[in-house]
Amino acid sequence: MGGAQKSSVLSDVLTPANAITIVGFALTVIGAFKLNTFSGLVLAASGRVLDIVDGAVARRTHASHLGALLDAGADKISMLAMLIAMYYFQLAPVLFLSFVFVYHAAIVYMSLNGEKHGVEAKPTVLGKYTMFLHIAALLSFALSDVITRYSVAVYDVAAVFAMAGVVAGVISLYRYVELYITNVRSKV
Repeated sequence: MGGAQKSSVLSDVLTPANAITIVGFALTVIGAFKLNTFSGLVLAASGRVLDIVDGAVARRTHASHLGALLDAGADKISMLAMLIAMYYFQLAPVLFLSFVFVYHAAIVYMSLNGEKHGVEAKPTVLGKYTMFLHIAALLSFALSDVITRYSVAVYDVAAVFAMAGVVAGVISLYRYVELYITNVRSKV
């Protein structure tokens, strides 16, 4: 690899947005290991907030294909870590956790399979709202467990986020499948 190519690769790797993505990923995964505690909840929530910030930083500084892949991969692995923790600590209804898992697994499958056929998968606004609702529900369920002695209302808020996340997820997945089928058929 020549000097110019090496420099280009390094400039795509060593970006402020990628640093934020990595820190956010680490905070989320570390927080997930102790999601049934207030400190774990704060770490996981902080990591998810950084996930929101990294895209804005990338758009203002240096966006790259590698950074987009890193962000997408970190998002999915972070979500998996949170789902495993939520299940392990029994912090949310298993049916909701199962739905979120299947939703994200389907998106990953369609994205990877689409790229194999030359179809680039782009996040949709509804998909981003769905991700927000899923995370808000998961963190609210965890918060309701941490502060159970003080407030049962937080669980109700989590349930509302969960229901909204399921509805948005079903619509988003339907649209994604529709686009996926249309785009892959046109490439084959």
